[in-house]
Amino acid sequence: MPKLWKSVDNEYVKCPYCGKMLKGTCSKCGKAVNPDWESCPYCSTNIDKSTSQYSEGF
Repeated sequence: MPKLWKSVDNEYVKCPYCGKMLKGTCSKCGKAVNPDWESCPYCSTNIDKSTSQYSEGF
C-alpha cells in the first residue's frame, strides 16, 4: 500500500485512506493499544501481534 502521509484523528483505529491498522484492542480489557507496544498500559497484558486483533476484520 502506498504511503499517503495524510493526517488522521488520534482516535482512529484504522486509516481510512490506506486501511492500515493504527491500533488494535487488548485481548483482556478491550482498550485500544498501539501495535508497537509490548504490553497494554491499562491492564499489563502482553500484546500478541500475531493474533487477529490487528487483522483487516478488526
